[in-house]
Amino acid sequence: MRYLLTLCFLLFFTFSHSQEYTKSFSVELDSIDNILASLPPCKDATIIESAIHRCDELDSLNLSPDDEYTVLQKKSQLLAMLGKYVEGFLTQEKGILRLDTTDIRYLEYFAVKNKYLGNKKLSDSYYDKAIDMCGKMTGKKYKLKKVECLVGKRDLTEAKNTLRRLIKIYNDSDYKMLLKEFDSILEQAIPIDSFMENEFKKYFHLELGE
Repeated sequence: MRYLLTLCFLLFFTFSHSQEYTKSFSVELDSIDNILASLPPCKDATIIESAIHRCDELDSLNLSPDDEYTVLQKKSQLLAMLGKYVEGFLTQEKGILRLDTTDIRYLEYFAVKNKYLGNKKLSDSYYDKAIDMCGKMTGKKYKLKKVECLVGKRDLTEAKNTLRRLIKIYNDSDYKMLLKEFDSILEQAIPIDSFMENEFKKYFHLELGE
């Protein structure tokens, strides 16, 4: 379960806008990425904590909203590698709040956060806005993000239908693979969501459901 949760963080928090960095900033990000990309995942807490410290140093600089989001995103992933999933998730909020409120990253973050907090109505509202924004954007990553948001909202019929429409239009192997593995992916996503919901309840001292 821990490996799946860490993998989930690495996949979920890799949706970012393309951007150019200064050489020194890029070198720092690359060194952190090397730890995040290690297979099997790095288990040396000292190395991971050192990378988290480097994230904190970068975050103390006068960064643009996108750069700060990127740094905190990586810190979030590193905390997840230490098993600090809730703290990791919430770490990125400081960077999220600097993004435009119509940014898909902003909308998806608050959709997921409210889902974990048990506020389905508000979560669905954010998901709907993110899905709508994805529909207005061009590029494959936005089409995939739309499907991901539909799954997150648990609008599974529409998620499958969206993939079928994309396959019909683009005949793309990635869309075909997602549709083929859809049920298997969902089987892994559901227990992860349940785990995170319980972890959020414990973190915020909310009453656990029976």
